[in-house]
Formats: sequence, C-alpha cells, structure tokens
Amino acid sequence: MLNIRTALNRGESGSNANWKAVWPGVAPTNRSAAAGALGIVASTFLSKMNAQPILQCIDDRLTIAFIGGNFLNIIKAMAASEKIAPWLSSSGALLAEIAARTTLALQEGAGWEICSNQDCRRLYRPRRHVAEGRLHFCNICGKRASWRLSKRRKARSR
Repeated sequence: MLNIRTALNRGESGSNANWKAVWPGVAPTNRSAAAGALGIVASTFLSKMNAQPILQCIDDRLTIAFIGGNFLNIIKAMAASEKIAPWLSSSGALLAEIAARTTLALQEGAGWEICSNQDCRRLYRPRRHVAEGRLHFCNICGKRASWRLSKRRKARSR
C-alpha cells in the first residue's frame, strides 16, 4: 500500500506487482482510479484488523490508541481475570496500530492535531503538517495564544 501511495505521489498508478498484493482485480491504470481503489484497500485493511480507537490514560494524559477485537468483550474479559488483564489489554493492539498508522500514512495533507493551548485542547485540522515537538494552535486560539504562551515561558525562565 505504501509503495502504491509513493507511485500516486509521482502521478503514477502503481506497479502491477504492488496491486496484485492488495487488490483482487485488475490494477487501475490512471491515478484517479488508483487513489479510489487504494482508499478501498486501506478501509478493508482497517476493517479486517478490526481496528477500534480507544481513549486511554497514559502518563496522566488521555491518548488515542487502537486495539483489535471487540472492545466491550476485552473489557469484560479483563475484569473477569486479573492475571491475564495486562495481556488482554494489548491483545490485537499491534495489528490494529499497524493498520491505523498505515492508513494515516496514506492520507494526503495534514492530519488531525490537538491545539497546544492548555485552555483549549481542541481537535483541529492544520493547514500543513505540524513539526514534531513544535507548538501549534487551532484557528480560534491562533497567534494570540502563541504570543501569550511565549510570554509566560519567558517570565518563568527569569
């Protein structure tokens, strides 16, 4: 799927060998049809892995993770047996994470981000990719929040 995505970035439809690995029919010949087919392949991959998002608390922060399997059944099984609860909590997580992250890698444009303003923390779609470790703000908070935060940091450092 990632090789096909790379070909799409070059304006091509992808090689027949790559399509044969993920697509049951004839490989698409134009970019538009290939992009549509790749969307179907990625959605099917997510579905087969039964990737379901969960919100869990890690290091005192709520974080979205993906698990495979039926979430309610996993929670019930964890409650029923404390000895295997740690194993159950991670069962199916690897394949679900691979499916979710592969799908995110396939998407075009910036993904979803959470505003760095501690008073806001809204989920929003930035206009461009956000550099890792950099602060970023939603359209509502914008430059004003950035300026205010920099002043607070400067005051703390003094």
